Amino acid sequence: MNRPAPSALSDTSRSRSRLASVPLRITIFVTGTLVFALLLNAALSVLTLEKIYSKSLLSEYSVIGRYYVRKIERSLKFGKTLPKFTGMPKLLNEFRTANPEISEIFICSEDRTPLFAFHALNLAQQDSLTLEKDIGEQETVRQVKDKYRLLFPLYGGGFRNKTFQGFLEIVLPETLIQDKIKAMIATSGKLLAVASGASAVIFFFVGLVVMPTKRKKSRIYGIPLKTRALLLTSLVLILSQIGFSYYNVQEFRDRYFGNIQDKCRTLGGLLQSDIQYLLNLGIPVNKLIKIDGLLKEVLDNIPALSDVTIVDANGGPLYRVASDVDVSRSRFQVHAPDPGNPDLDANRIVLPVAGRKTTEGYIHLNISDAVVAKTIRDLVMDSGTVAVVSLLIAFEFVFFLVAILATGDAPTVPMDQTIGHYKKKTNGTATVPVSSSVRTAAFLYAFAMALSMSFLPIYANSLFTGFFGLSREIAMGLPISAEMLAVAVSLVLGGYWLDRRGWLGPFLTGVLITGMGMVACGMAQSTMELILCRGLVGFGYGLALMSTQTVVISLSPIGQRSAAVAGLEAGFFSGFISSTAVGGMLAEKIGFRGVFFVGSVLIFISMIFVLIFLRKTGDAGKSEAPATAVSGQAGPGIFKLFTSVDFMGGLLLSAIPSSLCLVGFLYFASPLFLTDLGVGQGNIARLMMPYGLCMVYVAPMISRWVDRAANKRIPVVAGGILGGLALLSVYYLNSIPMFVLILVLFSISGGMSYGARISFISESPTVQAVGVGKSMGTFNSLERIGNINGPIIVGGMITAVGLTSAISSLGMIYLVGTLLFFLLSRRARSASMG
Repeated sequence: MNRPAPSALSDTSRSRSRLASVPLRITIFVTGTLVFALLLNAALSVLTLEKIYSKSLLSEYSVIGRYYVRKIERSLKFGKTLPKFTGMPKLLNEFRTANPEISEIFICSEDRTPLFAFHALNLAQQDSLTLEKDIGEQETVRQVKDKYRLLFPLYGGGFRNKTFQGFLEIVLPETLIQDKIKAMIATSGKLLAVASGASAVIFFFVGLVVMPTKRKKSRIYGIPLKTRALLLTSLVLILSQIGFSYYNVQEFRDRYFGNIQDKCRTLGGLLQSDIQYLLNLGIPVNKLIKIDGLLKEVLDNIPALSDVTIVDANGGPLYRVASDVDVSRSRFQVHAPDPGNPDLDANRIVLPVAGRKTTEGYIHLNISDAVVAKTIRDLVMDSGTVAVVSLLIAFEFVFFLVAILATGDAPTVPMDQTIGHYKKKTNGTATVPVSSSVRTAAFLYAFAMALSMSFLPIYANSLFTGFFGLSREIAMGLPISAEMLAVAVSLVLGGYWLDRRGWLGPFLTGVLITGMGMVACGMAQSTMELILCRGLVGFGYGLALMSTQTVVISLSPIGQRSAAVAGLEAGFFSGFISSTAVGGMLAEKIGFRGVFFVGSVLIFISMIFVLIFLRKTGDAGKSEAPATAVSGQAGPGIFKLFTSVDFMGGLLLSAIPSSLCLVGFLYFASPLFLTDLGVGQGNIARLMMPYGLCMVYVAPMISRWVDRAANKRIPVVAGGILGGLALLSVYYLNSIPMFVLILVLFSISGGMSYGARISFISESPTVQAVGVGKSMGTFNSLERIGNINGPIIVGGMITAVGLTSAISSLGMIYLVGTLLFFLLSRRARSASMG
């Protein structure tokens, strides 16, 4: 047998050693994750900027269109009709010359007959808004294919006998906005390359110090390798996102301010033309009549302006319209210094107005620092939200892959002796961390499934054409109700299947059913079809939820079960939170139906992931045949659960009140509460994010304390008391900061009680005898009673006693139920011990 030369073997070994080193492996992975997170940040930021640019551009051309509408109507007042408007071609040529970026200008009569166009009439009429039957006599802005179309009604006659005569339509190419977006993308791309490259280099060299692979240095200052890897990775991801977002905001501010200046010059130029027309008629600049109306139109269409002022040649104020009356009064008497100097102040746009011989005054368009600052603050909030979403996604992969890479230096032990690890046979020895793997699988599944959650009611509304006489509002909620009902059914059925076959089959089936349901949702044409499709999605979700919960319970010992369940819950929450933002972004680009199809493809990633990393754990959750069954006697049936004090006490006095408070307070009452406090719609979601973030990052840490508790009844009770008192305090602490504090306390209470409650129930002798799978399936299904009835009960309480009292009453229900659970379970345990 030929053997390689010693030197070649040595070189090969050294190469493999370098590639196998923990710092290098983690650096390669972190760089990929970092680039992905920054790309997601950039994509969401570009979408936000595209909205701002689109709104600004269309507002600008709406004003330009109205300006020429007034010119046309000025002639129509004297009895001239559109078909006999001989000067129209000259006016359209003037319009197009002043605005060369406009691709088409089109005028038609009141019966939609084309009359004039800058280009050929048959070309102009293609895709025209005037061809749509639902277009009335109102100004309309709409995107059709790759063009923006602005439609303006034209009226003739005097004020009292005004008659509709036709339409003016302006066609703008989408490239007007896309060119600005491409420039922003190019800048973001360069920044992304610099940020990711610099972060990767820094991470690698720091990693060589804090993540050594030698056994003697496997711990530094008592900190294990996995913890050091997670801390360093998190620090790099967070700092890179902060830096990237900061420079993105600065770039946007410069572009935004320049856009405001350009808009001021464009719209101010129209005002300048009108005033100079009057001055050339011999009217003095200080004798202009009804000029305030023209100033106000400019002010209304440029929200960033503080005021529009006309001053004389010496800077003395003549006319002013301001966004703030007090500002107008205090500044109106002040002479403008150096009134004709356009470079004196970047916030002041100066346009001269000249009469027949000389300049008689100046138009000053003053940009408000406060408005610009507010826009930037809003963008900072949006960027912060985007960064959080990007980090949520990145961290889920970090948690899993750092665990995989770090375990390469850990000793391998058999699965029946390890906690949350499964031995995977490879060329070397490595362990697959089951809890981390299942959490990542849950995240991938939840991310794909929840892409449509942000717009599902809107999509249901678009399909509504009448449904058995029900109102539109009720019909919009039926798909979600059907989904929740299907979840409850599948939890019970899935429990029986799990006990017989293990967790893998139900999970893969759940993924497949969910994917099929999402495809069907994208193809639905009616409310009934959507209800049935969401039922499919819900049934698949129930199987996936039940199976993932079962595998972490089965492969985790009693001492780590609560932490495993909390980690699983964190994976689902992380997927739901991040998916909502990404789904909204996709919907604006590819439409509602397209998002369903994208989700149906992405959801199979979770299936592939499980088959790669968790296939050999497929029998986990499968119940062993009880002794009675071996001897030929039937084991206890599921109805035995309803005689268990632990099972029924945990369900009726803890689980259902908890789910009632969760849905009733968090998802139903909180938006109403924040609205009453004057919070805008955009900030409501941000203020509610701490709950999800605490469930993702804080709850797993709390669960480690829960696992150390020998009696799981204690954290269940402690969490219930904390949650009840938090909701009770709403009655006395009625403010935005206190709401956030209450929300955090409520999330902490959930982190304390949820995993502990699952452990408490699963350890019950009755549950062990009946079978953990079907017992927990029944428990989770019945727990949904609180979710389903939460909005109904809270809605009735709000009607009866008001919003704050209703939330406080929820807290009282939770608190009383928890205390009763404590007393009942304590008595039952004492009796069993006796």
